[in-house]
Parts: sequence; structure tokens; C-alpha cells
Amino acid sequence: MKKNTYIINKIPFSIFIGIGIFLFSACGNTQDEIKQVTYTNDDPAEISEGVTMMFSDNGILKLKLEAPIMHRFNDKEESYMECPNGMEVTFFDTSGREESTLFANYGIMYSEKEYIMVKDSVVFENFKEERLNTELLHVDFKKDSVYTQEKVSITSPKGTITGTGLQSNSNFTKYKVKNISNGILNYQKEEVNLGENEQ
Repeated sequence: MKKNTYIINKIPFSIFIGIGIFLFSACGNTQDEIKQVTYTNDDPAEISEGVTMMFSDNGILKLKLEAPIMHRFNDKEESYMECPNGMEVTFFDTSGREESTLFANYGIMYSEKEYIMVKDSVVFENFKEERLNTELLHVDFKKDSVYTQEKVSITSPKGTITGTGLQSNSNFTKYKVKNISNGILNYQKEEVNLGENEQ
């Protein structure tokens, strides 16, 4: 099965799933291959392998999502896409330069909510060489927010900090660690405190 690369220009995340439905229909599995599989209500409606989705605005790359396998589900309330074998999301700044990268062994995306949930060996790295490790992370694009209530560890050239709970902007360049339990570091206050906004 060939690798699928999709380039999406100036498109809201809220209709991401709708575009995905069309792309799955046009690429990846043939209709004959799909018909050979008998689905139950809990099975994905469509499956694609080697997926790369790139989102740009005015010719500037904003977001790239890569997954070895992507499943599309037609839920009664809202369609969604699942990456059961892991996913990688790369964020770019306004100049189109790579700003941060998110890795996880599992991910799920909801269109109407403009929301991604990732879990299992989650790693989020930014251009400042800061690395977040946790087991569960929520990305809310509507609120430009990343958050978790799970244990977190952040390492950087300045040291290490651990805690329970974190809030960040969506590209993990500003963040706040909650309930700090341990740390050997030399951070400035503004570097670890996102502000008064709480999830």
C-alpha cells in the first residue's frame, strides 16, 4: 500500500475530518480492498497507511501530521480519526520554521472539538531543547492549549523538573508545571509559568 501525502492549504481544523474522509476515499485502500473486510459497528469505516498531512496558511507550513496507520470512524455524534500505532505532529512558527514536535504511541482527533488526545509514551520537544515526557496529553486548538493532569517530567539544558499536571500553549513554547515534586534546574520564573489561565 503506497504512502499517502496530503497537502491542505488554509483549512480550519474543524473540517479536518471531512477532508480526511474524502482523501481516504481517493487514496490508500482501493474500494475492492475495503469491501473484502467485514466491519462491525466498532470497526473503522476506512483505514489508510503511511499517512502524512500538511497544513499551510498563505504558503507557510503550519502543521504536519504523520502516522503509520490512520482509522476513520463514523460515530453518531461526531466522526473522528484514530492513530493506533502512533503519530508524530510537527508544529511550525509564523516563518515556517520547525518549532516543536509531538510524539505518542496512540492518538485520536476530533474535528468539531478541534481537539487531539495522545497517550502512551508521550514526548513533546521544542526548539529550546526542552523535552516533556508524560503518559497522557490533550491538545485543544480552539483554546491554544495543551494540558494534562498526569505526572510530567521536563528536561532541558537547564535541568530537570517533575510534577503532576501541566498547561501549555499548543506548540509547547510557554508552559506551567503544577504540583512540582522535584527539580534540579535554573529556570527563570517566566519560563515555567504560562500565566493565570488554568485548565
